[in-house]
Amino acid sequence: MPTYPIGQNATTARDGEVNVANVVKGHVNGSNVSDEAIIVPSGAVDLPTTADATNPASGSTRLVARSGGLYVRTSGGAESGPLGGAVAPLAHAASHQDGGSDELALDGSQITSGTVAAARLGSGTASAGTVLHGDGVGGAAWTTAPARAVPLVANGEYCAPVLWAATSNHGLTAVGRMALSPVVLPAGTATRLTVSITANAASTWRLGLYPAGASGLPDGLSPVVDGGTISTASGSVVYASISKVLPAGLYWAAALCEAYTAAPTVYGSGGAATGAFPVLLPQTSALNGAPVWTLLASGVSTGALPACPTMTFSYNTPRVTVRMT
Repeated sequence: MPTYPIGQNATTARDGEVNVANVVKGHVNGSNVSDEAIIVPSGAVDLPTTADATNPASGSTRLVARSGGLYVRTSGGAESGPLGGAVAPLAHAASHQDGGSDELALDGSQITSGTVAAARLGSGTASAGTVLHGDGVGGAAWTTAPARAVPLVANGEYCAPVLWAATSNHGLTAVGRMALSPVVLPAGTATRLTVSITANAASTWRLGLYPAGASGLPDGLSPVVDGGTISTASGSVVYASISKVLPAGLYWAAALCEAYTAAPTVYGSGGAATGAFPVLLPQTSALNGAPVWTLLASGVSTGALPACPTMTFSYNTPRVTVRMT
């Protein structure tokens, strides 16, 4: 079997890294030997199995036939292979699992499709009657949904879910007295503030809306709506027309007495028959053992609604409803 020099500048059969006669057994077309490559147009090349553990020269790699297949050996002695064989997966599960040394972390932005299972969001059981709440220890839990927090009176009117009744003991019995009641509103446009009267008397009230601060109370905040004044001397449904786009949230409906002759009888709260307000305010107080959700202040300046003064809890307030569209 003829032998050929290997490599562009080789001159004898044994020049270069590989001697075809000693390593490769088969048919090699000498005309295809160029640029340090051996091309076998057809047929087979047989490499003898070896236990050789020597390394090739620096900058070279060596193809070695082992009993388990073909391996590539670097000049540093590292072997990879067998070529074409199945590669066993790296053992990484233990380090990547929850609490592992290399625990996997997935950014929320990487979840771009599909639905996260309810069981992955919190403990408990998700259903039409439960909502997801913080559990106070860094997690979340599915808990029973609270009672309706946005009571609808009629025609898109909203007000505090208090046990309203006709009363003249609504607190607005002197100029400068202001009463507030909490109301949760959906997103939309507020179009009117309304007072329902059952017995007229001569007074002038200014109606408006205050936002709720971080504490849940409006103290010190400017009104989001000043609806102007209404007269309680006539009419059974008296309202101030407004137009204000509001985000959903907790607000305080306000009535400020600007002129007083006598107290009208209106739907409102005049005693301890106050109902529970579903949105729990951190400053909720209690008088005579009953919960209180309405606020009252005296000596408030008249004219345009001022920044909300410091209010005190009271049972006495007229009902001011907010129409949303």
